[in-house]
Amino acid sequence: MFLDIETGYLVVVGARSSIKGHKLIIVYSSGERIKLITFIDTSNMDIMRMREKKVGG
Repeated sequence: MFLDIETGYLVVVGARSSIKGHKLIIVYSSGERIKLITFIDTSNMDIMRMREKKVGG
């Protein structure tokens, strides 16, 4: 789990047990109520690397 410093959303990444090689990425906000922002089922982790580059500069 990590915090997206650009949006303030929490991001969780985990392996899918039912689909080998796939990851589930869940983005949400927390507070009084948890709000689901998006979820992505992917085998392409370049999505995360692109985001890290964008946030990191």
